[in-house]
Amino acid sequence: MLSDKMKNHIALIAYATVSNLFAMGHNPRMRGQNFTWERFPDLAANMAGTQVFLNIPRSKNQNYQREIEEHARKTGREIAENLVRQMNE
Repeated sequence: MLSDKMKNHIALIAYATVSNLFAMGHNPRMRGQNFTWERFPDLAANMAGTQVFLNIPRSKNQNYQREIEEHARKTGREIAENLVRQMNE
């Protein structure tokens, strides 16, 4: 089980990752031709899941490592969904 400290660390990585993607998404030159805001939460979740591997030392415990990635993806998706929803209001 992830500690509160680790969850906060993962959330910071997710916020930084999703915020950067969201800002870049507003520049048409920085997004691909298949980009849509509807698919943005999927993109953000995947990228957040990837970024934790670059920013958190790997654990030999595969279940713990899976928990880290799952929490990053879940948090990244929630952040992205909130940003897109607020943008559309």
